[in-house]
Amino acid sequence: MYSFASAATGGVTDQAWQVAVARSVLSDACEALDAATGLLVSLGVDTEWRSDGISALHRKLAEFQDRTLAAIGAVHGSGSELGGVP
Repeated sequence: MYSFASAATGGVTDQAWQVAVARSVLSDACEALDAATGLLVSLGVDTEWRSDGISALHRKLAEFQDRTLAAIGAVHGSGSELGGVP
């Protein structure tokens, strides 16, 4: 996929290059999920007042927040398998 960069690095193996790319992608995913979690928390707080429609929206946002936090855990787990992804 990035063979031009691998050749230019002077001796870095394809596997090492793929691990570095995977770490970068996982890091980007963590940042995006962290940003989404912050927005979901904010939206959840903003929708706490009562009405049937708003209560349903609030429950759905809380569900999305829980799922996003679970995704963050999974991404961090994948990163720890590669080593070095916070």
